[in-house]
Amino acid sequence: MAHTFHEDPIPPEHAITIYLLASAVFLPISGWMADRFGAKRNLPHRHRRLRRLVRACGLAQNLTQMLLARACEGAAGAMMGPVAASSSCDRRPSTISSGPCRS
Repeated sequence: MAHTFHEDPIPPEHAITIYLLASAVFLPISGWMADRFGAKRNLPHRHRRLRRLVRACGLAQNLTQMLLARACEGAAGAMMGPVAASSSCDRRPSTISSGPCRS
């Protein structure tokens, strides 16, 4: 990646750091949003957004575009986790009383 963007080897490692930082910031927010606005309604929209951002990372022409796309991708990825878990728990039969979806 550093060779492709004609950069020093260190700055592209910031893409990983930025992704993790954005994920850590948006993960708690996404659980609240899933409760507030409904998980089932938001899941397809968030999945489309994540796909677009992954594509933007692949099409980045320089390091700045890559870092910006990775930050947005980390936020979108973090928004998917609790929403997907919440919607999968909603589909489980209520007779099952063990596991991560118990009441």
